[in-house]
Amino acid sequence: MRVTDKGHKTYVLGARFPGSKHFKRREIGRVGAITLAKARDDARDWIAKIQRGEDPKTKSLEGSYFANVAEEFIARHLRDKRKGPVVAREVRRELIKVWGARPIDQITRRDVIALLEAVKDRSRTGAYARNVWSHAKTLFEWAIDHDYIETSPCDRIKPKRLLGQKQVRDRVLNDAELRALWRAANDYPTGTLVRWFMLTGCRLNEALGATWAEFQNETWTIPAARFKMNSVHIVPLTDEMNALLAMLPRWANCDYLFSVNGSRPYTGIQKAKVALDRASGVSGWTFHDLRRTMRTRMSALRVPYEVAELTIGHSKTGLSRVYDQHKYFDEVREAFVAWNAKLMEIVG
Repeated sequence: MRVTDKGHKTYVLGARFPGSKHFKRREIGRVGAITLAKARDDARDWIAKIQRGEDPKTKSLEGSYFANVAEEFIARHLRDKRKGPVVAREVRRELIKVWGARPIDQITRRDVIALLEAVKDRSRTGAYARNVWSHAKTLFEWAIDHDYIETSPCDRIKPKRLLGQKQVRDRVLNDAELRALWRAANDYPTGTLVRWFMLTGCRLNEALGATWAEFQNETWTIPAARFKMNSVHIVPLTDEMNALLAMLPRWANCDYLFSVNGSRPYTGIQKAKVALDRASGVSGWTFHDLRRTMRTRMSALRVPYEVAELTIGHSKTGLSRVYDQHKYFDEVREAFVAWNAKLMEIVG
């Protein structure tokens, strides 16, 4: 067994393989994906082939158990992706757990369909199943590019037919719902986090990962690594935002705005939302609905379209991206001031 400096454990066989003058170690499988007994059986089979002058594992099959390929996909492809940790967790939970010990080239279209149907059956909506489908499709395409397989078992699978039509949400909270939600959101970290969403219209992960170092010169600078557009996004701070920030505790050894123990960012928001729904009497909403609500209300406040789009981090489109290089920073600040004032009027 070989263990890397990052704790990745694999069974390997060391030998002089046919066609090579040098001693080499080749990976048999990942620890956990295959058993020790299976690794030993495979090693004996490889040794027998070597003695006959056969190469037991060609380059295209090396490390070809699904778990090994998937872990390499995670390490290489997801490493710098904004949602890399989330996708990696779902790949391990939904794909590796089911197919990990199987050679990747033996996974069929029927296997993919059966897995997606099982995920859909235990999910409240088809959205999560569609995420799993997207992860599988991307992983198999990556495996083709890296010469592990020649065709993808995801080919010719129609997620619309299998998982149903994707539902486009259009929920916008009304005044009564905003008021009830704001008043119920009066604790830390859940309540202050929800109020921060309502004031800024930011995305969930943008707020969960926010650190005090990002707040300087009356602005909140969201780094490209955590922003969906892979670019820096700057939110001008209003009086209402500053007032909420002043309410937050400052952890001695933690720079995160929202935390429950001062050692890592807050991770329990989805579970806490259940209690918030009960306390506020507002249900059926998502955190992204708060973002949509802010954007919609800005239009009602007659904020120009291009400015309102910039407040939620949408980039310029068409020719304006090329010819209009104005940053609109002052206009964006005015838009946030107008929305925050309107929100305070609603909840006051």
